Amino acid sequence: MTVKKKKDIRNSSVIPDKLIEVIRQRLADGKQVRRTLPKKGRVHIDRMLPFLVLYRRPMRRTDTGTEQLIKGEASYLIASSSPVMKSSLNKLIRVITGALTRENEPFLLIEIWAGRNSANGNDNEQTVCEPGFKIFTPRTEAPTRTVEAFRKSLRRIRIQKRGAIVEVITKNIYAPEKMTPIVSTRFARRNGLYIIGLEISPIYCDQSTGDLYPLLLRKLHRHLSRAFKQAVFEFLRDHTTVRPRHYLALGRSRPVKAVWEVDKQLAEISSSFDFLVAA
Repeated sequence: MTVKKKKDIRNSSVIPDKLIEVIRQRLADGKQVRRTLPKKGRVHIDRMLPFLVLYRRPMRRTDTGTEQLIKGEASYLIASSSPVMKSSLNKLIRVITGALTRENEPFLLIEIWAGRNSANGNDNEQTVCEPGFKIFTPRTEAPTRTVEAFRKSLRRIRIQKRGAIVEVITKNIYAPEKMTPIVSTRFARRNGLYIIGLEISPIYCDQSTGDLYPLLLRKLHRHLSRAFKQAVFEFLRDHTTVRPRHYLALGRSRPVKAVWEVDKQLAEISSSFDFLVAA
């Protein structure tokens, strides 16, 4: 894709139909998808597996670091929550789910968002509340075993010796704050689309200033990535004919350079903090 086309896409207020068609065709051909979307969005699909992790960036508040938590997954989508974009985003998700789903088999969509941090706004990264998660799942036709595997994996997360608090909430309609569901309940039921929502306590940033705590983000990213894989692993075994040997097989086949660079930078920051603490 040329620099001019990328610039046009970034400046667009909707996801162009031509781009959606390119993505559909690449998936139909069994190819990887790595594409820039408008409003600093990104879609990455490593290979043909029936799941997607979604993050919609809030329009009216800063949400530092949350989108980093899904980068590195085999299939993820980062997009703006702009009402103007919702129709084209909905169309893109329908194309993706249709292309990645085998005949008569379901698809898993996990949407994440940041909740409200209960911390008191102390700017010391070492002062942190417990990691917290709320799993949202429909009242009926919920992927029960998948949700339970997700819950167990999240409960194993420990940040600075503090265990995670995990709550499972059942309700038919749920979405990030001040957003509507990405697809209708009717569409989800008709197309075998299972949706799980995950609200994350944003302990990785200062809620008053938006400053990021890179050490906490790095630790949470690694733990959460494992939880995603274990949930998807259970979903595939329970609902599809896909049989990965281990949940680790659901990671990226070839991590892109940007992922390694981010991890390297966070590791360097972490090492410098350890040195200062030791001194």
